[in-house]
Amino acid sequence: MIIPINEQGVVVLFQEISKDIGFEMVYVQTRFPDAIIKDKVGNEYRAEFEYYSGNFILHKHDPSKCDVIICWEHNLINSPLPVISLKQCLDDEKKRREYKANKFIDMVGFWSGVFIFGSSCF
Repeated sequence: MIIPINEQGVVVLFQEISKDIGFEMVYVQTRFPDAIIKDKVGNEYRAEFEYYSGNFILHKHDPSKCDVIICWEHNLINSPLPVISLKQCLDDEKKRREYKANKFIDMVGFWSGVFIFGSSCF
């Protein structure tokens, strides 16, 4: 998995993880908005890719012609649109995996302890 260093990296990373976060890339272009994406139920959204969400404002994009900002890092206070931060998505996924792994380890440890101490639930 790549860690983006610019807007093009954000596009590549989104394509790589889009299905994991509930989206699919339908269309990509070089003009605003950058892409059309689709969610799991088939709703389509006009998306603009930015490295920082604040670049949406710096680039003077029209929020009425876009539905969502997809960025690496969300730094825009009072965003005019919903923002998908890929960095946050990856952090959340890492936390979910760590939680599941820890729960599994706890469960294995519990059962190991049950059998080590010779007691049984059966």
